[in-house]
Amino acid sequence: QLAEKKGFFVMKRNSVFLTLLFSVLYFLFSANADAQTWNPLTGPYGNRAYSILEASNGNVLVGTEEYLWVSVAGVWQKATLVGSIYNRTFPAGSFKPIVKLNNNDLIYADHTIQNGKLWRSTDNGVTWNQFTATGLSTRPTNCFTLDTSGNILAGIRHTVSEPAGGVYRSTDNGSNWGLIGLSGVSIRSITVRNDGYIFTATANGMYR
Repeated sequence: QLAEKKGFFVMKRNSVFLTLLFSVLYFLFSANADAQTWNPLTGPYGNRAYSILEASNGNVLVGTEEYLWVSVAGVWQKATLVGSIYNRTFPAGSFKPIVKLNNNDLIYADHTIQNGKLWRSTDNGVTWNQFTATGLSTRPTNCFTLDTSGNILAGIRHTVSEPAGGVYRSTDNGSNWGLIGLSGVSIRSITVRNDGYIFTATANGMYR
């Protein structure tokens, strides 16, 4: 009787050990199966890359320290900013926000010559035309996103030398804007949850 009990405990202990062993092996196999290999690309060129977005047709746009690049069928080229004197867009260290609208147009903010103007592309990022964004702060835009209704939200930078900040909203694909909150707060990132709540990452912490 004691031997039977002892054997039971041995079997139970072995069972627990095997269960743990299989769990560890499964975890290791799953981790290995999900592991990805990352390799640097040969382009685009321009040192630091700050933003990336896929257009509706598969073109990939990348905002680097100097230029806005677009990959068309896997070939990198500088996006054409119609009317830009230098076609050189970004000062070092600034944000490079790009957003895709529900109508597949793209909106892009150029820090060097924003001044209440934005850029729009209707050909998946190859060509861009500047337009007036009425009511949007003339200070640099740090980020874009869409709310659950498809309206554009823009987060504005705030510094001592460039007082502004806040979250702006456009209900007409970027033509007109209005401040909806957080004036004087530098907005670094913004996202919208499925239930409509807006979350912002700022220089002063998180807001909802």
